[in-house]
Amino acid sequence: MLVALGSSDTVSDASDEEMLEAQRHLRVALTFLSGHCRDESPVTMFETFGPALFLLILALLRSGQHDIVQAITDRIMSVRAQPLPPRQSRNLEDPVGLQLVPESI
Repeated sequence: MLVALGSSDTVSDASDEEMLEAQRHLRVALTFLSGHCRDESPVTMFETFGPALFLLILALLRSGQHDIVQAITDRIMSVRAQPLPPRQSRNLEDPVGLQLVPESI
C-alpha cells in the first residue's frame, strides 16, 4: 500500500504548501508517539511509522480534511502541554489496569 500511495498522484501532485503542512503535522505526531516508545528506539519508530503517517496526513489534507487534521494536531499539542501524572507500578494480576472483579462462585 505504501508503495502504491507513494508512487501515486498524492505526492507528485501535492503543492509545496501541502507538503510543508503535512510535514508540520507529521513532526507533532511523531514527537508525541516517540514519548510512548517502550522497547523500540525513537529512530526505529520514526522509520517505521513516518512514511505511512506522512502519506496518510498528506492524503487527508489533499482531500480537504484540513480541519480534522488540525483538530488532531491541536489535541496532541494540548495533551503534551499538560503535566504527566506520576507513574504507577503495574499490578501483575491486572497488568492493563482493567480493575477486574473476580466472579463469585
